[in-house]
Amino acid sequence: MKIQFSLFLIFIVFSTGNTQSLADASYWFEKYEYSKAAELYNACNQIKPLSRENLKRVAYSYYAVGNYSKSKEYLDSITKWEDIDPFFHYMHGEVNYALMNFDQAKQSYLKINPIPEDLEKEYHVSLKIAACNLIKQKPTQDYLKFEELSSNTSKADINGPFIKSNKIIYQEKGKDSIGNLVSESQLDSAELFLLRPHFYNDDSELIPIEFIDSLFDFNSENISVNSIAFSPLNKMVYVSFSNPLKNKAFDKLSRIYEGVFNENYSKITLLKPWKYSGFEDSSSCAHISISENGRFFLFSKIGDSTDGADIFMSVFDNKDSSNWSTPASLDLINSPFNDIYPMFSGDSLITFSSNNPFGYGGLDIYKSKFNQGNPSKPIHLNQPFNSFKDDFNYNYISIDTVLFSSNRKGTGDDDVYLFVYPNNNIEDSLFALKNKTTLDSIQDKINEIDPKTELVKKWSNKNVYFDFDSDKLDQAQLEVLDLIEYIKHNPKSKILLEGHTDSRGPNSYNYNLGLRRANSVKSYLMKKTILDKQIQIVSKGENNPPVSCLNKCSKNDHAKNRVVFIRLIP
Repeated sequence: MKIQFSLFLIFIVFSTGNTQSLADASYWFEKYEYSKAAELYNACNQIKPLSRENLKRVAYSYYAVGNYSKSKEYLDSITKWEDIDPFFHYMHGEVNYALMNFDQAKQSYLKINPIPEDLEKEYHVSLKIAACNLIKQKPTQDYLKFEELSSNTSKADINGPFIKSNKIIYQEKGKDSIGNLVSESQLDSAELFLLRPHFYNDDSELIPIEFIDSLFDFNSENISVNSIAFSPLNKMVYVSFSNPLKNKAFDKLSRIYEGVFNENYSKITLLKPWKYSGFEDSSSCAHISISENGRFFLFSKIGDSTDGADIFMSVFDNKDSSNWSTPASLDLINSPFNDIYPMFSGDSLITFSSNNPFGYGGLDIYKSKFNQGNPSKPIHLNQPFNSFKDDFNYNYISIDTVLFSSNRKGTGDDDVYLFVYPNNNIEDSLFALKNKTTLDSIQDKINEIDPKTELVKKWSNKNVYFDFDSDKLDQAQLEVLDLIEYIKHNPKSKILLEGHTDSRGPNSYNYNLGLRRANSVKSYLMKKTILDKQIQIVSKGENNPPVSCLNKCSKNDHAKNRVVFIRLIP
């Protein structure tokens, strides 16, 4: 009896302890501290099997922190349940994809049938299925040296741009602006924006950059800096940062500021908002880069009607008193997904990262030739640059040497890696950009059609209609444009876009409105990899309307005249 009573007491102790641990796990889960939650849930499961709800939580927690092997252990069982939420099949596909189990990933995605509209819209499941059919282990890029920098810490370290030949910006994630560690939940809420800038001096010593502001109320202790760049033309330094500790959501957005560096680049003074900083709307602006000649300014922007995060460019003009032009989207580079971390190498090469579904997974690095403001089509890099984790900030520090950052398994959460090209491949490494898989070629394979299509024979005008006084494109109206595939397979063919307006408003205004509408359709087609030279645009304004109703136009007549005709020129 005494022995039985002792065992009973032990059971009570274990049960009580397990209950408390589950409560702690739930607490951290609700706080988005997924690594702590995963550890506690997993420990509890070793003592007593978790409930279904907690099993889903531990699977998601491991997934959220990138421990795909542990997440898969739980998802292998969860996805066998009946009436399971389709998201868990998607998550099962994602972890298998990340672990290079492409056949298993495809089977998981296919279990989502039918694909819920919201899941398809947010996660592009159908494209993931197509990617599983196409993705292969790409050959490793030849190299003389590939290694993790010894300066990496247990937190996240990220390389940045040059200030001078022997100084680059070096960023440390997981600390605030005065070096204090921040919590995982703050990292989650700020996403990419909790970074601390440093530069590498000659002794490879990290020296903090101090922010000093004298123009407005500014507490540098609470800011989270995500990027920094220096302009050689106007001698200004540009910094993007947020204040994730503020209560207002608007204040958490990342903005761009301009200021002045001191002589040794250790202090920034006279900080003020850059005129295109994001303050004019509810967008978040980050990841600054300026070309070596100082003429071109790149940054990523999300919000304000952008489709995912997009890369924008502003041009410096010495003849213009305002200097920087209104930023414009780099439509040839931007995709419907997140395109971020633009980086100049000199003046002729742009690199950036994207989470489009046709890469290895996470953020993958792409590069594009850059000629006086005009980028070429982006090209996906081979391993070891890209992995199944997040890879970004690819930056040449010499003709044959590259630094880039990744959260693959290394010393910390993010680490900096050094890559040295072989001497016989230097030219190709920087400029030739050959033997790579392009985004448009992958898309072509996915959407491959019969080249003997009867499209030309049956084609008539396709019409895209617009709201009153608007050039905003409703992309759903363009889903019928099956000529896109014909054009891609027949590069000598062209498309003529003819913009029209209704009769209301001045003639000159309507002419420009028709032109803007045609350009909206053109931008969409170029995002679908149609070449600029294959598209012609013209504006008819209010002249030659589709419905000739003169001054007796009905509401319906006006609507029919707010249109862009799309004509195929075989």
